Amino acid sequence: MKKKANSYTLFFVITLLLAWAAGLILFAVSTTRMTPVLTDERTDAIIVLTGGSRRINTGLQLFAEGKSDQLFISGVNSGVSLNDIENMHKGSELPECCISIGYQANNTMNNAAESRLWLQSGNFHTIRLVTSNYHLNRALLEFHHSMPDLKILVHPVKEYDDWSQGFWKKVTIEYNKTLVTWLRQRFEALDILNGN
Repeated sequence: MKKKANSYTLFFVITLLLAWAAGLILFAVSTTRMTPVLTDERTDAIIVLTGGSRRINTGLQLFAEGKSDQLFISGVNSGVSLNDIENMHKGSELPECCISIGYQANNTMNNAAESRLWLQSGNFHTIRLVTSNYHLNRALLEFHHSMPDLKILVHPVKEYDDWSQGFWKKVTIEYNKTLVTWLRQRFEALDILNGN
């Protein structure tokens, strides 16, 4: 009986690992295929999530190109000023107004919460969300969860060469975080349904 139970356990663990590995491969492939959507369409705001080296400059360039009249950068380090951020930009001339920065977020869930508070200050219905391609799935989970009625146009930024060592390291970490986020949100939904 014990031997049979051990066999079932081993089968379950192997199946779980295979499912995890298959999911990781699909996640990695989807990451390499991500591209910005509706690039000619203006939105009420551009939101940039800090973390990758190219995210802020991409957001600034989109803002300079007139893709929106408002730019919000979430998760800025407390020692970085708006002037510091503007000086990072090397592209087209930036508009004189209106760039806002948030200092409160230190993770993706907080990025969504911080962005929601900022969006509530104006009449915003559409955003262009700028973040790294490997981070986009988890960011979308958090933003859709926090603001289900918001229209989001994605603008993934490529930080690593596809299939490089750095790419696999980031994608694997992000895949696991995305799974945890998805599970957390499912449990939260169950708690709501159960009246907890």
